[in-house]
Amino acid sequence: MRNKIASISAGLSVGFGCLSALANIPTYHTISAYGNNTLPATAIFAADPNSQVRVVSVNYSSDIASGVLNFSSGTTAYSVIYTNLTPTWTTNVINSTNGMVAGAGLFLQHAGVVYTNVAAAVANTGTGTLTLNGYTLTNAVTTLGVNGSGPAGVAATNISYVISSFGWGVIPAVNDEIYLQGPVTSIFVGIQTNWMNGDDLFSGAYGRPVEMQLPFASSTNRISSASAHYDSASQN
Repeated sequence: MRNKIASISAGLSVGFGCLSALANIPTYHTISAYGNNTLPATAIFAADPNSQVRVVSVNYSSDIASGVLNFSSGTTAYSVIYTNLTPTWTTNVINSTNGMVAGAGLFLQHAGVVYTNVAAAVANTGTGTLTLNGYTLTNAVTTLGVNGSGPAGVAATNISYVISSFGWGVIPAVNDEIYLQGPVTSIFVGIQTNWMNGDDLFSGAYGRPVEMQLPFASSTNRISSASAHYDSASQN
């Protein structure tokens, strides 16, 4: 009986060891994107707050001599504190503008999907009042549109920034994350269909999205497939 108990204990130890090893295996994601002569091919790995995106392979096709494959990561994170009215609204109320300037690239992560845009202007309410697209921001209350009031508690230190005129194409929700786009790393590819792989083609900042982009094409550019590992802190 004692030997049986010992065997069961050993089996449990091995089992838990296997589960621990499996927990350290990085999650693997594959995405794709297509572009044309008016739109770049843009593929974005969404952020996971508990992981770092590490790109390990890209299968691409470029039809312009100056073609480059661009990689970038989100950096500073901002939180949406008030919901827009429509997908084309250009005013977004967020918790800070540290590091943000007009012309900065932005990522919005909404419902697990990442959208891109550019900050057209950045403004702080300060201690006064700022009105943009129907929002009047004061040191205590946000008033919405021409009828009625929004929720209290939007303080003077909270911020409104304006993105380009077409908006995000979706309605950001409260607590959605907006990320500042970091520096771009470019790899020249020219005219070719090819595949590159490696242990670490590009790694994003921890807990941030990663974008890959082929610029405008003569006819068609595409990222046929791009794969990345989502590495947790224990795997770094």
